[in-house]
Amino acid sequence: MKRFLLAFAILGLSGCSTLSDLNPFPAPFDPVELGYLADARFLTTKVYASCGTDDTPGYAHGVLEQIQRAQIYSKYIPSNKEVIDAEGILIKLSTELTTRIDSKSYSVTYCHLKANEIGSALDDLNKVLGEKKR
Repeated sequence: MKRFLLAFAILGLSGCSTLSDLNPFPAPFDPVELGYLADARFLTTKVYASCGTDDTPGYAHGVLEQIQRAQIYSKYIPSNKEVIDAEGILIKLSTELTTRIDSKSYSVTYCHLKANEIGSALDDLNKVLGEKKR
């Protein structure tokens, strides 16, 4: 009887710790997906601030790369077509900006407007993702 109680106590204690590691409620949003897009949003502020300087291409390419990472990650999330489509639009906008910056055929005003456009779209997408239930 003592052995049974001892075995039951050991299994009970280890079982409780195992159950506490399991979270029955998933996060209301995907933090990785949201993180990629939040990083891209942060970089758009850097693009805006650096328009017309030598730092602009690096920040602009950073925005594009973060959005591309987000889209690759998003492809593996079920029922995520709308987000993938929105990221595709963001990639198109960011590609337009990086192409103009790389060719050095852009004005500071164009850079500011395009950075604001990308930033606003990222704000909207981040808001939607933050409220989306998984």
